[in-house]
Amino acid sequence: MKAFFEYIYDGLNLALDTLETLYIVAIVGLSIIIYLKTGSVFLSMLFLIAASFLGSKLLENTVFIVISLFLSLLVASIYYTHTLWPFTIVYTGVVYAYWYYFGKDPPLGSIKPEYTAGEELDPLTASFLLKEEIDTFDIVACIYNLVRKGHIEVEIQKNDIYFKRKASDRLLSRPEIFLLDRVFVMTGVEIATMGIELKADEFPEVVSFGHVLEKILEWLPALERVVEEHVVESGYYDYAPVLQKKYTKYLAGVLMGGFLLIIFFALPFIITLGPFKFLFYIFVPGLVPPVATYILSLYVTKRTRKGMEAYRKVLGFREFLKRVERPRLAYLIKEKSVDVEELFVYMIALRALGFFDRLKVVLTDFKELNEKIQVYMKLDAFIRRNLRKAIEKAQREKRRQRGEWDILGGGGFYWYITISETRSQPL
Repeated sequence: MKAFFEYIYDGLNLALDTLETLYIVAIVGLSIIIYLKTGSVFLSMLFLIAASFLGSKLLENTVFIVISLFLSLLVASIYYTHTLWPFTIVYTGVVYAYWYYFGKDPPLGSIKPEYTAGEELDPLTASFLLKEEIDTFDIVACIYNLVRKGHIEVEIQKNDIYFKRKASDRLLSRPEIFLLDRVFVMTGVEIATMGIELKADEFPEVVSFGHVLEKILEWLPALERVVEEHVVESGYYDYAPVLQKKYTKYLAGVLMGGFLLIIFFALPFIITLGPFKFLFYIFVPGLVPPVATYILSLYVTKRTRKGMEAYRKVLGFREFLKRVERPRLAYLIKEKSVDVEELFVYMIALRALGFFDRLKVVLTDFKELNEKIQVYMKLDAFIRRNLRKAIEKAQREKRRQRGEWDILGGGGFYWYITISETRSQPL
């Protein structure tokens, strides 16, 4: 039951396994033959369910049981009641039960202000717990955090910024290690393809930030998968939330397609029903399952108790960033109750960008801390000048490789909106 929708998704890919494909086609075909020979829908469905249970034992794939029960319920609903309502009621009840027992988060409890995210929550993980996806803002925040932890040293020059890899005793999470390797190792591979000779075990210790910016979008899908695996391995989720949502959305699409096929093949019968009966007996109940499944895909997350604790901490930290007043912030900085660099990094990851206006005013009284933040501000200014140009260059190169014309001059609407919306705030 817990993996119900995973089984459905696996069932959609049965074509990848010839033996399973032949088996499911055979038992469905035989159940149709039994109906044609005996005229009994009951015997036909009984055979289908029994053969599915046998197949689940022989081929070790319980998706057969799910498919047979699904088909049996659908056929029985249409054959015996001439309506889809029984199927819709049972299916919707199963969907709700699945969400209630296996997709519903534990109670959140009260949220209190937090002054830190803690070492166990890197910016990528914190952002993922908040919105269950990551974007370029999160990658930038993670790079800043690598600078904060001492794994990257920043060298600012007139026309470029260079990153130097350093050893640090500050621990890194799996997503941070993945991104750090992309910044240096993958950049080294790219430099090698440009004709600069490198030894088999040699990668540059210093890379151009401008070159890194060109690669951020390429790293994003793989990095999101790593973060998703990390939150499951760390015990924050029972299963991968992004994949779970994707499975249920696929199922919603299959149900909608099946509903349209039923209307197409049953068109002669539907015409005899008349518009009212068609609407009430077929259309409305047929539309409910795909809509209910799609709604489920928006909410089926299932954080663990540990995940809810971390989620509550992230919400508390974001609440602090959004609401802390300047006098209180100055006091906490003076008492060393907060890490100013950490506040700046997580301000970006948790989208509390308004916090920076208060931080700038307070830091005028803390010269040393102000100088540290200036490093990030120079990185931010560099990103503003070069990100759109870097993305446009990367997109033009992809179009050139595919032999396409760059009609709009690259860049695209997405990046225009992204940069325009954040022009007055630090990334």
